[in-house]
Amino acid sequence: MFCWAFLGWQCGGDHPSALDQAARVPLSPKPPAAAVFSYLLYDNDFNAVPIDANPQNYVTTALDSAQVGLVYALDKAQEFSPGLHAQLSAVSVPTWYHISLKALQYSDDVEPALRRGFLVVSIARGDSTIEYQPYSIDEWLDRYQRHVIDKWEQLEWWHPLPAVADGDQIKVYVWNPEGGILQLDDFRVEVWQQPPAYAQDYAQSHVLAEFNYEGEGWGPQKTQERAYRGMGAALLYTGQNGVPYGSSYDQPLSAANIAPGDLLRVQLVALKQYGLRQADQAARMVCALNRNGKAVFWKGWAIDPRLWRDGRQTFNEWHPLTWWIEVPADWRPNDILQIYPWNNTPQRIFLDDLTIQVWKRRQPS
Repeated sequence: MFCWAFLGWQCGGDHPSALDQAARVPLSPKPPAAAVFSYLLYDNDFNAVPIDANPQNYVTTALDSAQVGLVYALDKAQEFSPGLHAQLSAVSVPTWYHISLKALQYSDDVEPALRRGFLVVSIARGDSTIEYQPYSIDEWLDRYQRHVIDKWEQLEWWHPLPAVADGDQIKVYVWNPEGGILQLDDFRVEVWQQPPAYAQDYAQSHVLAEFNYEGEGWGPQKTQERAYRGMGAALLYTGQNGVPYGSSYDQPLSAANIAPGDLLRVQLVALKQYGLRQADQAARMVCALNRNGKAVFWKGWAIDPRLWRDGRQTFNEWHPLTWWIEVPADWRPNDILQIYPWNNTPQRIFLDDLTIQVWKRRQPS
């Protein structure tokens, strides 16, 4: 039996009164221990109606004082909401998805005998489903003492990512096969991870490269429109007169004094001026390795979805970002290491103060 405090009284006995049942203090799920925000995977405010969508599902609401623009009305005929559909990469650290959305149901649309629906997380590998997890919205509302009748509520789930392989496909969406109309808004999927404690076992050895975009010789990527420090920064995009690639480090491992087991620390500051809906449509910090003219390693970390503060995307603000790259045992001294920023989208991204460092394991004292 749940027990809540109300006006200084406490419920007792085996049969709670109607007053006890009515006094519901909203609760929220707690994030996993040691998990920290990594990047935004999906963010949909439903204000843009896709070309292939039914515009009748994108509506305004009477209870929109805290809302801006449109919301999505999910009915039994539509059944499935828009949501995340993305390709995954294997991860080496414990990872969770923080999934949140705002929901509202008008009292006229309540159908008590029917369920309101589910938040679904589905992961597929080829033609096989390796995970299918439906989270009941009704069970969530009961557990966290909320209601969505004539009131916007923020619903949230923490979903642990199972062991996945490169190329696995994930889908996250709301499924409402039988309940009344649900109004949805601000549907987000964030990636949270347990960060590796590199600094405890490693120490900085030397700096490979620094790019501050000051002075001459930086080429068409340089701009004075924005700068984190000084007068210059890099502006990358694929639009008219745009430059997609930023200055790169491009040297053999032997020339960089890098050995298997070392760490590369890549740091920069970045700024964007637009909202991002899905992480695969973003600028990236790339680390690549070429052997005899062929790529044997490629990793791109999305930049735009990491420009984040207090649970929201940020605009016109500089944010420092850091990535760690562990040098695998099969990298060879003559392999060519390339590290560079790349923006294969028309959305403009500003970068400054790119620094690449080598960290080596601490020697026993």
